[in-house]
Amino acid sequence: GFNRYNVLRISVDPRVGALPISGLFDAHDVPTFIAFLGSLPNVKVEEHGQRILVSAGRQTRQHR
Repeated sequence: GFNRYNVLRISVDPRVGALPISGLFDAHDVPTFIAFLGSLPNVKVEEHGQRILVSAGRQTRQHR
């Protein structure tokens, strides 16, 4: 949803995309969403100009 409404492009590692995340985020407020993702354990956020890469560390696992 964020990429549809913003110039910034967010690329998310599939391991991060598989994490159970719930909440309400304003589609135009990318900085708050990125700060939230960066606060998650073993999630790394890198900003490269108009591109934001969200990747998972070795220990990130989906809990069941």
